[in-house]
Amino acid sequence: MINTSTRLNRRLFLGASLATAAVAAGCSAERTKPNSGAAGGGAANDGVLTMNFLGPGPAYYRNWNPFTPAENKSIGAAYFYEPLIRINRYAGFTAEPWLAEKWEINDARTELTFTLRDKVTWSDGEAFDADDVVFTLTAPERYKGTSLVVPDYKIARVAKIDARTVKVTMKEPGLGHLVDLATIKMLPQHIVAKQDLTTWTNDSPVGTGPWTVKAFSPQQITIQGRDDYWGEPIPFVKECRWTVFANEDSGRALVSQGKLDLATMAWPNARQTFMDKGKGNTYQVFPTGGGQALLFNCAKGATADKAVRRAISMSIDFAKVLTLYPVGTPMYSSPGWRRRSGARSSRRSSAGSCWRPMSPAPSRSWPRPVGP
Repeated sequence: MINTSTRLNRRLFLGASLATAAVAAGCSAERTKPNSGAAGGGAANDGVLTMNFLGPGPAYYRNWNPFTPAENKSIGAAYFYEPLIRINRYAGFTAEPWLAEKWEINDARTELTFTLRDKVTWSDGEAFDADDVVFTLTAPERYKGTSLVVPDYKIARVAKIDARTVKVTMKEPGLGHLVDLATIKMLPQHIVAKQDLTTWTNDSPVGTGPWTVKAFSPQQITIQGRDDYWGEPIPFVKECRWTVFANEDSGRALVSQGKLDLATMAWPNARQTFMDKGKGNTYQVFPTGGGQALLFNCAKGATADKAVRRAISMSIDFAKVLTLYPVGTPMYSSPGWRRRSGARSSRRSSAGSCWRPMSPAPSRSWPRPVGP
């Protein structure tokens, strides 16, 4: 039995997770910083962040139904809905507790037992518990055969052990079940079960996350921080406004004019045309969690031999590859062997270079986006 748990370092977060992103932040973001209140001491601390994190687009759509068959859906569901665990893509893709404070995996790799955090509430004040987890994870079976877009979680059974414990039995053994389950956002049974999901648009999401919808228009969505969020309060920012712009030229103009505090977009010659134009102007390219990997068929063929897999991996200059396509993160050697000597490290799994399940790493600081 594998027993995994760790204390979570809940550093709070303001950005959104996309792919490798370029972010421009204008000096008007000073509005979100504390000030002494002295006359002439700078812009007021109104706690409002105006931003765009998806780049150019025509409009927003108000439909946060996670199973909707509609083509146009709302952005930012992860600001409201959270998973049982998170995969920390900034620390070697390790698993960290989230709504579940710990979990166990049986030796056969078929059962995962989650212990939920205590005193987590939905944004309407209702308690989050095992019933919500069972409801969410059994959705594919419940809604199959309908027009709804429901993924196959490859789950055979979900059992409520008690109010804070859930056992999940998978259809077959696997090393990646934990990561797969980390992609599933928990839903409030007391809300979703009452809806006709073929027509429901979920205009005002009720989630366990730190944000709620305050106002909506096709050109701007306003969300506000929860004072009763189970994690730490959001520092400085009390309200976040997601604003659209038609193209990157108009986006750059809005940032330069101080009408946008933050935007995700490319900015050619950013230092000369933006950063040097105003104190505090920042342009940064950073990774937001994507990964590139060389995967092998470990079941049959030449690559079933771990010596062959090792030879292929050792023949590739991964550092050189990173210089050709920089993503802002260091190289992680999933197989776990030491390149110079060929010796296996203590993290090496018995499966050769095949992927193994991830367990939580010790608490650490890392760039954390809004929502899971």
